[in-house]
Amino acid sequence: MSFAVPAIWFPAIRCGSGADTFTEHLAAALERQGIRAEITWLPHRAEYAPWSVSMPKPPAWATIMHGNTWLPPRFVPRNLPVVMTVHGWVHDTALAPFKSPLQTLYHRHWIDPIERANIRRAQCVVAVSRYTSEQTRADLGPCAITVIPNAIDTQRFVPMLRNAPQRPFRLLYVGNWLVRKGVDLLGPIMACLGDDFTLYYTADRHGQHGEGEQAGRDERTRQRHHGHLDATTTRSTGCPARVALNGSGSAHDSQPPARPRMRPLRTIWLAVA
Repeated sequence: MSFAVPAIWFPAIRCGSGADTFTEHLAAALERQGIRAEITWLPHRAEYAPWSVSMPKPPAWATIMHGNTWLPPRFVPRNLPVVMTVHGWVHDTALAPFKSPLQTLYHRHWIDPIERANIRRAQCVVAVSRYTSEQTRADLGPCAITVIPNAIDTQRFVPMLRNAPQRPFRLLYVGNWLVRKGVDLLGPIMACLGDDFTLYYTADRHGQHGEGEQAGRDERTRQRHHGHLDATTTRSTGCPARVALNGSGSAHDSQPPARPRMRPLRTIWLAVA
């Protein structure tokens, strides 16, 4: 029995988040493996006003469509098998303290029906962490979800050969400046660590890192802003292709702390060198 080589079409909404990077890296990795892949970028308004955007036509060569569960069903073709990735379950009650009333309404009345429809439509559903998978099933009931954790580019980031930590000890925070990601803890952490530690961080897509600079002004000499991170700026941080990852567990095992007095989903992921 012969099988056709898969060819993947990615209709994706450009929103300046890590989901964009995920899609770009996945498509590029498939191409390197000899699997044809192509992204059709849609403007951000396609998320909340899909009727204002023309429906893209799948390439004639495509045999599979891959999408984000936030993609409005209008853009999901009927004649292709569908793979959907859940990047995070925003309906998780643990996130409620970090959402505005408007976000809560938007997620409940717009995003939730979209995600449910996409998961029902998909032949394969993937979650980027075990916790995300569990929360999705907790809301939707039993459904088949494959967990494939987000990865580290091991061609760029490899273990550093050393016998002792660098001085000053360098910490790198990569991500948007969101309280639910624990960025409000960075300043106090740096104050506790003392002068032997320097924090490097990247630009927030909305410029919110500027608020962190202001809030951490007393620690400014030990905080370095490095814009949007790519191969060049990674090297310029002084934490080039050789870093170690440090956190309270692996990404696919991270869960909100069990103690009720602690704020949930506050683990900070730092690269250190």
